[in-house]
Amino acid sequence: MFNDNTSLLRLGVYNGALNEQGRITGFVPGDTIAVYSSQSTLTGVTYQAVSGGLGTLAIRSGAATVGSLTLAGNDSGYAFKLNQPFSNSYEVTAVAPAAPANAFLTTDTFLVDGRAGGGVTWSTVVNFHRGDAVTIFGFPGTSTRPWTAVDGANGYQGATIHSELGGAGTGVNDSVTFAGVSLADAQNKFTISQGTVGDTPYLYVAYTG
Repeated sequence: MFNDNTSLLRLGVYNGALNEQGRITGFVPGDTIAVYSSQSTLTGVTYQAVSGGLGTLAIRSGAATVGSLTLAGNDSGYAFKLNQPFSNSYEVTAVAPAAPANAFLTTDTFLVDGRAGGGVTWSTVVNFHRGDAVTIFGFPGTSTRPWTAVDGANGYQGATIHSELGGAGTGVNDSVTFAGVSLADAQNKFTISQGTVGDTPYLYVAYTG
């Protein structure tokens, strides 16, 4: 188990195969899986998300897979790299993608302005948690706000509102993705209300659960 962002796990390839069992939890960028292999020259790693909220990290020697590791959680947003710092010694690391240009990286209250007049906006809110809120200005009572379970930039996907501010059938022109938030959490833990400030209608989304 990795429990911080600078952990190291040492494994070994023996008789040409990696025979580790169990699940690795908490593996994030900054952590390292060190693999020692005296008989196989390791050449790469590939990751694939599988069912049950798990992922498989396959370690290759040429075209052959010499073993695999089970990672708890879906890490498909990461790029996995294999380095060889010393003879017979290898390091597996994960690299997080750069945040999309429209991402809010702090918390508290986020403001989105849908009053651009024909413009289309798509905002991504990162680290949205209890106590945070998003206000979308220019959101009249006829606007739509259906949920999409998973959408957004790679590595920053989550429950997403795709709104037609002009009403049903006018076309989606304002979207907000809550990165890392499941649809179940959005529906059960968010409190959503509408109101007006002066002559400006708004939608207010608060994480209260």
